[in-house]
Amino acid sequence: MTFLFWTTAYGIGFFVLTSLLRKEGYSIREVMGDVSIRNIPWLVLIGIKILLILLSLLSLAGGIILPVISLFNPHIYLEIFNSLSGKEIELSREFTIIITLIISVVLAPVFEELLFRGYFLNKWKAKMNILKAIIISSLLFAFFHFDFLLFFSYFCSGVFYSLAYLKTKRLVVPIILHSLTNLFSNISILFPSLNINFLSFETFKQIMTISSFVYVVLFLTVCYILYRSYLTLETS
Repeated sequence: MTFLFWTTAYGIGFFVLTSLLRKEGYSIREVMGDVSIRNIPWLVLIGIKILLILLSLLSLAGGIILPVISLFNPHIYLEIFNSLSGKEIELSREFTIIITLIISVVLAPVFEELLFRGYFLNKWKAKMNILKAIIISSLLFAFFHFDFLLFFSYFCSGVFYSLAYLKTKRLVVPIILHSLTNLFSNISILFPSLNINFLSFETFKQIMTISSFVYVVLFLTVCYILYRSYLTLETS
């Protein structure tokens, strides 16, 4: 029933999106560009994507949010530790593995890249400069996921997908990168549970503090890489 719901929802979404593209004077073929995956710097792109995945993982650990909250609530780390202790964090998903992979790794990336890069990015870059179009479409991409902890991670990913699309002129490139990200995020369904009961509170707090520091360094690194990629786009 769930699979039928999501396939129907995406089917309707694709139909509406196709109509919107047609109104803007675009066809699916024009938006997609060349569907070949040859002559693409995959090692560089996947390397950047790995950094973004690490940024997402550190975001889930609180990123810079927890240190900021701790300024107003010094007991936040203890509250989180107590909420996690004594129970297992279930990593299994509601759907079966096959259904989850079809929805998350196939349908979602294709639809989201067509919507945010194929439709919004193309529409706005024709009406404003490329940088504004990239930022606005990426912000919308981040808001679309309704995840406060991962907001900056989604935004950086949106910028990355936009640059990959604009530099290669092939929507299949961000689709593949997006699919790989979703595949990685769903690997957790292969593991039954995660237990943190072996950690002491002090160790837990140290891990969270270190992860926040690494998050800041990684975030600045990713921003610099994306900025340099944008400069190469401007000069090309």
